Amino acid sequence: VHLATTYAGERVVVKAIYPEIRRYLIADLKNARKAAQQITWILKLPMKGTINAIMDEEVECFPRELDLRIEARHLKKQRLYQKRHGLDIAIPVVIDELSSSSVLTQTFLTGTTMGNCDVSDPAVRQKAIDACKDITHAIGVTLFRERFFHADPHPGNIMLVGEELKPGLIDFGQCTTLTKPQLRTVCQLVVLLRTRSQTLIDQALRGSGFGFNTEDPELKLALLYYFFDSSTTGSGVVRPEAMEILKDAIQHKPASMPVLTDTPREMVFYG
Repeated sequence: VHLATTYAGERVVVKAIYPEIRRYLIADLKNARKAAQQITWILKLPMKGTINAIMDEEVECFPRELDLRIEARHLKKQRLYQKRHGLDIAIPVVIDELSSSSVLTQTFLTGTTMGNCDVSDPAVRQKAIDACKDITHAIGVTLFRERFFHADPHPGNIMLVGEELKPGLIDFGQCTTLTKPQLRTVCQLVVLLRTRSQTLIDQALRGSGFGFNTEDPELKLALLYYFFDSSTTGSGVVRPEAMEILKDAIQHKPASMPVLTDTPREMVFYG
C-alpha cells in the first residue's frame, strides 16, 4: 500500500498486488491445510470437522482478496448501505479510472488510526470510544440488514478522521456477503446466546451441527460464549470457574482442552 499524489494534486492511497503473489497462493493454501491437520494430530485435538470447515471456506474465498475490483465493489456497497441506513462513517472513495484487478486507488482519509491515537487526552479517548461504538453499530446494521460483513475492523483499520475526529473505516479487502442460510444461523446463535438460558441453549445444540469433545454442558456453553459472545463471557449462564478452566486449558493444556469438534459450515465465512 502506497501514498501517492495525482497530477491534479490530490493525495490518494494506492494498493497494488504483484504477480508473484497470485502464483504462490494456491501452494500456500495447500500447505496451510496440511499444517493445520498436522498440528491437530500432534496435539491430539479432535477438531477435524471444524478445521475442514474453516479451510474449505478459506480455500474457496481467499483468492478473491487478490482481485482488487472486488474490494472496490465492497467500498461502493458500504457507501450505498450507509446512505440507505443513515450511517455516518467516513470511508474512502474509489477512483475508478486509476484502478484495475491489480491496482486499487482510493481517496486518502486524513486522520489517525485507533491504534495510534493519543488516548491520554480525555477528549480524544472519548471520541475513540464513540467511534468504536458507531462502527460496531454500522457493521451490525450492514450484517443483519444487508448480509454484508466487514471482517477486519481491527485498530489499524478504524480511524478518527479530520479535526472533528469523525469515525472512519478503511481496508475493505476482507469483506463478504453472507448467504441467507449463513445469516439465519448467525441470527439464531446470537438470539440463543442472549437468552442466557442454559436449558434452552443445551436443547438447541442438539442437532445444530456443533460437535464437542465433552459432555459437560457448562463447558459446551463456555466454548460458545468464548468464541461467539466474548463481551459477556457467559455472564449469568456459565460459572467463572468454567471459563477459567477453558482459558487455562487453551494456554497450558491444549491436548486436553474442550474443543468444537465440528462447526456448521454456515458459521464459517471468510471476508
